[in-house]
Amino acid sequence: ICMYIYCGFYTACIWRINMKFHYKKAFTLLELLISISIIIVVFSLSFRGKKILDATINNIKAHTAVSNMCDFLSYSKFYCNKNNSSVIINCRNKGYAEFVDTSKKFSKKLKLPKGFNFITNYSINCSNEGVLSSGSIYICDSYNNFYKITISVGVDTINVYYGE
Repeated sequence: ICMYIYCGFYTACIWRINMKFHYKKAFTLLELLISISIIIVVFSLSFRGKKILDATINNIKAHTAVSNMCDFLSYSKFYCNKNNSSVIINCRNKGYAEFVDTSKKFSKKLKLPKGFNFITNYSINCSNEGVLSSGSIYICDSYNNFYKITISVGVDTINVYYGE
């Protein structure tokens, strides 16, 4: 506390000698409500961002899994044509695909990313000319989205359908 005294030409401020400082020991109700509301807004935005991040990561994994399976099928066609042997490609619902050349005792595996699976056990034949038998392979992710890989014999292409 300061007391102003006017003494002629100047103003002097006289302080109390034994001045006591008083500190607040608690928050007011308004301060608590504002801080809690800010925390709630920040957490709700972070949870929404996490959902978007998880969906984006799953989408990238799905495209990678489908692309790897298409490359695996193309590799087996090339292998059969180059080695003049036929193979069987087995897609297992345990999350991997395998092609086996029984004549040369050679096999190769493709493992799908975690959370992805083939819907059913499926076998594809590949002739010694590198022609695959027709059919569809279904892959399911952890969000129950389906991805369909269709093998067409007539034009010898592999088509991919996302989200079916």
